[in-house]
This record gives sequence, C-alpha cells and structure tokens, in this order.
Amino acid sequence: MKKNKFLKVAAVAILILATAVVTRIYTVKSILGTNENFGKVVLLEKYLKKIIFTIRI
Repeated sequence: MKKNKFLKVAAVAILILATAVVTRIYTVKSILGTNENFGKVVLLEKYLKKIIFTIRI
C-alpha cells in the first residue's frame, strides 16, 4: 500500500516538474529578451521542489 502511494506521489511530482520546465522554456522563447517571467517560473520551480521533498518525508 505504501509503495503504491509513493508511486502516485512520484508520478505527480514528475508531471509538475515537467510542466514547470516546459513553461520555463516557452516563457524564455516568447519573451525574447526580458527575463521577468523567467525569474518567476524559476522561483515557482524551487517552491514545487520543496513541496515535493516535504511530501516524500
């Protein structure tokens, strides 16, 4: 049962991180010069990683 829950959490974590990476790439390409949103997405990514790490423990 615990292994099943861990796999679900891991799948959600991977999905969230993949979305964050794609969003970051898209934001950088769409802005072409300004890094405003880029910084916000990086902060969001760090925050999501903290949440995921907390869930794992």
